[in-house]
Amino acid sequence: MGIATAASSGLGAVSSYQSQQQQAAAANAGAIRNYKYQLKVREQNWNRQRSQWENDKINYEETVADNSFAAQEGYARAQRKLNEQFKAAAFAEESDLIGLMESMGEMRASGRTGQSAQRIDNAMLAAFGRNNARRAASLTSAKQGYQQQTEDIRRQQIDENEMAFDEVAFAPQADIAPPAPTMQQGPSQLSLISGLANAGVSGFSAYQGLKAPDPYKNLRIKG
Repeated sequence: MGIATAASSGLGAVSSYQSQQQQAAAANAGAIRNYKYQLKVREQNWNRQRSQWENDKINYEETVADNSFAAQEGYARAQRKLNEQFKAAAFAEESDLIGLMESMGEMRASGRTGQSAQRIDNAMLAAFGRNNARRAASLTSAKQGYQQQTEDIRRQQIDENEMAFDEVAFAPQADIAPPAPTMQQGPSQLSLISGLANAGVSGFSAYQGLKAPDPYKNLRIKG
């Protein structure tokens, strides 16, 4: 009976030891799988971020080129408008000058002289001068408007380029790598040895408790 008890306890100790070993091995295997999965996800995210950044850089370069083209078009339109205003002013001045010369020629052809004729000539010259002054003021205003318009175009180009650059200003950084898994320690062999030893003691105790009493115990002569 003691041997059976010892064997049963020993088998229980071995079974418990093996069960703990299997549990630790399963937990470690699961931790390793999860760690590898996290590394794979990190790698995929990193590749996706780098690919997106490369695309963003291409888009940035295209945006800068588009902004430059739009700015040049804006400058050209503003310059054409200013040129047309100067051209129109020149035609108007030429027309007024021709009209002045014709009017003064008519005055002379009519034979009018004296202060009356002089006053008319002065009036025509003054009108011509006022028209020229208005045209000069208008052209000055047009030139200032042109300068403001081109400055607005330049500032808009800079702002849009800066906004586009914000998308690629910083290169992507890889995520922090996940910490390596901590492996669980399985049961030590000392626990198995201890369990087997305890099983032996239990078996011996059971044997001692169940063996037949010694009939000659009380008849033995003490030496």
